Amino acid sequence: MAGMTYSKAAAEAIKGALAETKVTYSFNEIEGGSRGVFLAVIALNSRLQKTKYIIDVKNDSYIVYAVLPINADASDKRKMLNLADFICRLNHRLAAGNFELDMDDGQVRFKYYVNCSDSVPTRGILTESLVLPKVMLEHYGDGLLNVIINGADANEVNYFTASRRAISLFASHKTTPGDFQNLRGFISFLAVLARFIVFTRCICLRCFCP
Repeated sequence: MAGMTYSKAAAEAIKGALAETKVTYSFNEIEGGSRGVFLAVIALNSRLQKTKYIIDVKNDSYIVYAVLPINADASDKRKMLNLADFICRLNHRLAAGNFELDMDDGQVRFKYYVNCSDSVPTRGILTESLVLPKVMLEHYGDGLLNVIINGADANEVNYFTASRRAISLFASHKTTPGDFQNLRGFISFLAVLARFIVFTRCICLRCFCP
């Protein structure tokens, strides 16, 4: 709708959450103030090493994108088909958020959407939306790399890469300097763990094996 601006309340809530971290970010208003966009680079505890965060704030919602630092070769039809197959299988396992593949340039990212049309996002929602994309890339990143680089068939990829790290992060009820850049103050990590398990409910007991 013409003249509609992004939610400044949501943007301020996100700024408040990011202010508690050591993450360096930028924020810009674009499209005549209809959107506010945060950009940041977040360290990952996986072979991916890092991800670019894009937080796109609109008038009634915001979306967190965690972008892989490497694109697939969009000209390699076999690899792209395997990657699309793998991502389709991943998304079938998720109850919230989803992976996306750009078939034109090979970009892969995880997307998490938050509706805030009626209220400012709560601390719990902020926690979930900022942490979950990072955890998803750490959890599935090695598998994605195996397909992107080696062209592995989706049937041969281990879906559970880095699962012990993802589970132990939440099960410990605390973060470390390497976990989301020493993100402090986020409450109820046990609740987030419970939701993480629901979101990836097809993850079996192999995740908890030593």
